[in-house]
Amino acid sequence: MTDEEHNNVYAHHEAGHAVAYFKFHIPIIKVSLKDKLIEHETSYGFDKKDFCTDRKTRERFIGLIVGAYSGYCAAVRIDKKAFFNPDDFNFALKYSELVYPNDEMAAVQLRELSKFIARGLSHEPKYWYAIETLAKKLLEKPCILGEEVESIIENAITGVL
Repeated sequence: MTDEEHNNVYAHHEAGHAVAYFKFHIPIIKVSLKDKLIEHETSYGFDKKDFCTDRKTRERFIGLIVGAYSGYCAAVRIDKKAFFNPDDFNFALKYSELVYPNDEMAAVQLRELSKFIARGLSHEPKYWYAIETLAKKLLEKPCILGEEVESIIENAITGVL
């Protein structure tokens, strides 16, 4: 794989994360192709009771888990041999276990549901277009701050480009 092809896969990977976080209203701080990372706001002070009773908290945590898987789902559309980043898996594992600390089966089911949503997101045309648009921008500008990332995604989804 050439450096250009490798960068294209990583750009789609990071864009996949960003679009999922955007979809679930998780603020993005920055996306960096150079550092191969996305920074986003996470939830602190999580209480399982909130997950069970508060729809926004539940959606946010599901969004964090979906977002962890969405990078891989986007990358694999570009290169079928793309690998799953162990950091992404560990992130998904951590958040699913926060939700279900004493129920391994429920945590596994939450991760499986999140993978399913992530795959669907990367195959829905308007979100795929947003992933491709952001990936292209990342190849031109390897570090983009959150407000610009969110603007690129929103404009791609709404067809304003």
